[in-house]
Amino acid sequence: MVNSLPPATTEKTEPAVSLFQLAISSETPLGAALRLRASRESVSVEQVVLGILRKQLAAELDEVAGVLPLATLIQHVIQAGTRAE
Repeated sequence: MVNSLPPATTEKTEPAVSLFQLAISSETPLGAALRLRASRESVSVEQVVLGILRKQLAAELDEVAGVLPLATLIQHVIQAGTRAE
């Protein structure tokens, strides 16, 4: 029995995950505020930053997930109610 390796490819493949790096100096007021919030909530600074980003990007996260924006959803409900009358 002969083991064969898959053919080598010369194509560059994109990584499955893209990472973003964010640098905030702990010496700046923003860095101090993040550390303070993390201390108050007993979580890491990374968790604080991710929580803030999730809150501020909620609409975009819904859009990426395929969820209708709230304004569109309200408009659909109003239109459905108007048609029912």
